[in-house]
Amino acid sequence: MTNEELARALREIADLLELRGESVFHARAYAKAADRIEEAGDLVRLAREGRLTEIEGIGKGLADKIGYFLATGKIPLLEELRSEIPAGVVEMARVPGLGPTRIRAIREALAVRSIEELEQALAEGRLSGVKGIGPKVIADIEKGLRLLRETRGLRLHRPARREAERIAGDLLAIGAEKAEIAGDLARWLETVREIAIVAAHADEAAFMEKACARFPGAVRDGAILRFSSESGLPVRVRVAAPRGFGAALVLETGSADHLRLLERRAAERSLLFDEKGLHSGGDLLPTPDEIAFYSRLGLPPIPPEVREGTIEIEAAIADPFPALIERSDIRGIVHAHTTWSDGTASLREMAEAARALGFEYLAIADHSRSAGYAGGLSVERLLAQKEEVRALAAELAPFRLFHGIESDILADGSLDYPDEVLAELDFVVASVHSRFGLPREEQTARIVRAVRNPFTTVLGHPSGRLLLSRAPYEFDSGPVWEAAA
Repeated sequence: MTNEELARALREIADLLELRGESVFHARAYAKAADRIEEAGDLVRLAREGRLTEIEGIGKGLADKIGYFLATGKIPLLEELRSEIPAGVVEMARVPGLGPTRIRAIREALAVRSIEELEQALAEGRLSGVKGIGPKVIADIEKGLRLLRETRGLRLHRPARREAERIAGDLLAIGAEKAEIAGDLARWLETVREIAIVAAHADEAAFMEKACARFPGAVRDGAILRFSSESGLPVRVRVAAPRGFGAALVLETGSADHLRLLERRAAERSLLFDEKGLHSGGDLLPTPDEIAFYSRLGLPPIPPEVREGTIEIEAAIADPFPALIERSDIRGIVHAHTTWSDGTASLREMAEAARALGFEYLAIADHSRSAGYAGGLSVERLLAQKEEVRALAAELAPFRLFHGIESDILADGSLDYPDEVLAELDFVVASVHSRFGLPREEQTARIVRAVRNPFTTVLGHPSGRLLLSRAPYEFDSGPVWEAAA
């Protein structure tokens, strides 16, 4: 059993507890435990040594459930909840804007048990008869259903990459000379629809036979092996000869537009680039890595992150290729939350972790007083936090700590502290946390006014989107960027 499997089970318990009407704090305890479990290391060893409770957020009761899960693959509470709550209702919880309370109300009033039944009730106008479901809520549900349809099949990058890394490791374990992550994950897109990997092996048929035995349900299609990951994400593995590994990796990683540009570039040099590799006349040219492939086209290596079919070829021809931002270029972190509001680590823990990572500074910006749901800071607490920040900064020098706030942008564009309070801070992050549905013109004017506030230093999460769960709010970016400039 992997940490990810257990984390998925704990998150499912959290969702089901909320749908059953349990305390939101009880449910969130499981969700927070899932976050910790993903980063916890060797769970089997910790369980064997009786050390599961050393993981933050894991008490004895939950440790017992985890131990039972590791031994049997089951959690009785999860099985009990699954038997109570239909799978279709769980799917309904994935609709943005449709929380557990509304789902229960709709179930009780209309006996709706699936997304399909919800859409039918919506089309027939029956939702308007449910207590607490007015025109605005119905509009939110319609918007949520559209977003769900648009994002169906997509997964967040981080969990998909973890699965891809395990699969690449498995491919190496059964004899691949190389196994590298390709596709959208290699280009570091925020969300992906599949895991793509390129594996190198001199004997394609023999390796395919091993791979089919290793991955249940795997189907071979020429040089491609297809199966599903543990979480159900489609996996595509291209097997290539070592001498053609570079061309195969480029083929599997570049966007369709990037590949068309490469085909054109190859044709200009009397070469052919296709699924089998890079050809000159009837000969297949050696491209053992991506550097060799791009060199054959008279280009420096083009980083996967920019293989989108825009101006990357022209940029590469201009040589040297513009440097991308690297981890080492990042000198500090701005907009960090702590346990003063809704963070999970204390101010000291955050500062020491940032320093251990080699950063030069950390800028603290907890939630402001309008965000009561997130433990937002009153004026008194904000000024008290300032004193703690100053004391810790003196202790940790030359590492620098900056004290700020994530101030809510109110509906009229003003910030939620008076100027004399904002003047006490090192910086201010201004963010929209409410009234996402304002008309475009009003939302634009609201954000422009906030940006023009002389105390605003940073515009927080400008689009307001939450990947796969909340669409961006509507505003015209041009006037906002002009105001910021």
